[in-house]
Amino acid sequence: MKVQVYIDGNLMQEDEIIHYTISNYPNFVDKYIDIQDAKNLLDSFGHLVEEYAPLPCVIGIDNGLTGGVTILSQHTGAIIAMTAMPVKNRRGKNEVDIYTLYQWLMKNLNGRLTSATYYVEEPCGSKSLGAALSMASSFHSIRGMLETKNLSWHGISARTWQNKLLGKSKIKGKKTSEQAFAVENWPEDNFPTKNPKGKILNDGVIDACLIAEYGRRQYL
Repeated sequence: MKVQVYIDGNLMQEDEIIHYTISNYPNFVDKYIDIQDAKNLLDSFGHLVEEYAPLPCVIGIDNGLTGGVTILSQHTGAIIAMTAMPVKNRRGKNEVDIYTLYQWLMKNLNGRLTSATYYVEEPCGSKSLGAALSMASSFHSIRGMLETKNLSWHGISARTWQNKLLGKSKIKGKKTSEQAFAVENWPEDNFPTKNPKGKILNDGVIDACLIAEYGRRQYL
């Protein structure tokens, strides 16, 4: 997770934290101190070291069991955190694990869920009745969580965000356009793969990134 670090209430970048530590405690560190050791040392000397996700944030949620969730900084568009949709088995069938999703959001937003706006892909165009029912169940489970916590959210269709971000480059039935957009816009991020040792990117996480970016552009 990418965070903003505050030392005694002052926002500092990593190089500023290290310089501040060396300047104030030269007898305890050397010029090669790393950022974590610097924060630990400041904490041990009574400085208030706080870490927060950059706020405000936009969260994209690709609805469904193979979906994903991504948190973007509303101001910079940087990816703060991303994950595949958490899933659990209940009575022999998989469903979205709402509790795990909620805990993940709490952790990566430092408990400040109201600091974000949530964009959730609505169910549509499923290939079978079973898939349609599963998508609808997932959507309404997530919707229930968001509304119960009185969070600001919007439902959008896949066609809406795809047309806005991909336009004519979208190839029907394929995810190459989405992946190309993600790699181009976030070249320094390592996107998760479908399998731990595989090379194929997780479509759900990629789509969640684009959904969040669509939401972020509503504020530009």
